[in-house]
Amino acid sequence: FWQKVQCTVEKDVVRTDRSQPFFAGDNNPNTAMLQEILLCYAAREPEIGYTQGMSDLLAPLLAAVQDEVDAFACFVGLMRFSVLMDGGHSSMHRQLDLMREVMVVQLPPFYSFLARTAGGSDLLFCHRWLLLSFKREFPHAEALRVWEACWASQPYFPFTVFLCLAVAAVYGNEVLERRMPVDEMLLYFSKLSQQMSVEVVLHQARALVHQLAAMPFVPCRIAALLPRILDGGAFELSGVKKTAWRFSCEECRGDGPCPRRYPS
Repeated sequence: FWQKVQCTVEKDVVRTDRSQPFFAGDNNPNTAMLQEILLCYAAREPEIGYTQGMSDLLAPLLAAVQDEVDAFACFVGLMRFSVLMDGGHSSMHRQLDLMREVMVVQLPPFYSFLARTAGGSDLLFCHRWLLLSFKREFPHAEALRVWEACWASQPYFPFTVFLCLAVAAVYGNEVLERRMPVDEMLLYFSKLSQQMSVEVVLHQARALVHQLAAMPFVPCRIAALLPRILDGGAFELSGVKKTAWRFSCEECRGDGPCPRRYPS
């Protein structure tokens, strides 16, 4: 097991952020430090070990603090909220479920198209966004801005989900107009990497959060997926005052399927 972990870490580290000055060049001690931190984390959390993508999350932290001990502590804290914590399975599924339910309410044309497209409701195009918190979708400095926006709301509110919805809202019209199949959709969103406006995406994501907060009620399915924010506290953290928000649907009141879960 340990040999497999060490081998995977070694392969990933040499490919991580090599275009960044902090990790550039051969025999760079910072690259060795990156590897040591990942191995220490795998030894500290043997049930988690190492998952591909962790090096992408650690590299910006190490470049920012430039200290092995501090970077390790920051990485441990970051991993508590990462979908990689459980190998990207249950946490990923929860966020995808939430995304589908919120998309029904806030982006119904886009959701309806995905639901009619073979494999569309799997939301494969946003898996990398969730796994790496958009780290590869924006230039380094802009990606850090996105991370700070996400961290400011954790652990109470999954802002990353609303970033995904924001990308769909801003750049998804072409998907609808061209009626893209899943493989073409994946390619289209992949090509948006490093091309999107971080200002526009962040603004749209925050607008979606405000719109959700302004709703007099939300479908019960969304309530079930957001149990941590029933008191409205997450919106206070985002600067959105929300004191009274009914989560159960008036028609079903929690009994049976929600009639407003999907548009008719």
